[in-house]
Amino acid sequence: MVGGADAYQVLIEWGKDNLSASEIDQFDKCIEIGNVEECKKSILDINNKRERHQTAAKYLKESEEKRKNKDYLGAIEETTKAIEIEPSNSYYYYQRGVIKADDLKDNYGAMDDFIEAIKCNSYFAYAWSNLGILKFNVGDKKGASNDLRIAAHLGDEQSTQFLKDNLYPDAQGLIDMETDQINKKKDCSENYINRGLIKEKVDPLGAIADYSEAIKIDSNNADFYFYRAIVRSSLGNLLSLESLLDMLKDLKQAILINPETNGNFVHRNFSNYLLGEENESTYTAKDLL
Repeated sequence: MVGGADAYQVLIEWGKDNLSASEIDQFDKCIEIGNVEECKKSILDINNKRERHQTAAKYLKESEEKRKNKDYLGAIEETTKAIEIEPSNSYYYYQRGVIKADDLKDNYGAMDDFIEAIKCNSYFAYAWSNLGILKFNVGDKKGASNDLRIAAHLGDEQSTQFLKDNLYPDAQGLIDMETDQINKKKDCSENYINRGLIKEKVDPLGAIADYSEAIKIDSNNADFYFYRAIVRSSLGNLLSLESLLDMLKDLKQAILINPETNGNFVHRNFSNYLLGEENESTYTAKDLL
């Protein structure tokens, strides 16, 4: 047990990086109202959490040592001990999944761990990426595409490259063709739209950027706002508040320009055809609200 002013400060500094916002808020409120007993309880809770974290980190370090010595089962055992102490730590599940996938070639066991990591932290791009790659390896191309696109949307460049190389091998050539057209005529919004529709499959962030460029050129085309909203909506529950608000703004603007806009799905589905994808069902901007 820590004690004294110095130890108290150590706990506070540690808490800033390792406690949830609600835990920090609860502690601050105790101090604010001068509730001594609650403050003591909060300090004890912080100290216990800190000690559990240190113990779990020790097991993780032992796991890394055993992995270096090719004792993979021992490494998994040590990582499992860390998980038992801190079951909501996404990194521990991720690390165990990596060992299972890379060292033991246990694809399904690794997928289970990456899924658990995502449950703990749904914004863990590497976990989404590895889950997608393993799904591809076991033949689930649709599931792989979905997970890798989420990882790409969260900023993982490896996922974008994997999608291009393995699931949409024609995508880069089509993107390059549209880039040539853009370079020849930079004020043509349709060229950005054509490239964005291809990028949706492999580079969602790039697609959003292209749709934004198209909107700069032609801000009165409802379809362009709808396209950008569709890409943002593909993250579903993973949308940040800022991205959700941006998506709603795009949908409202699309409806304001054309209340019946449906994003020209003939155009969208031609891009799907070029990439060997199934046609999407037609829906309107109102359907996404």
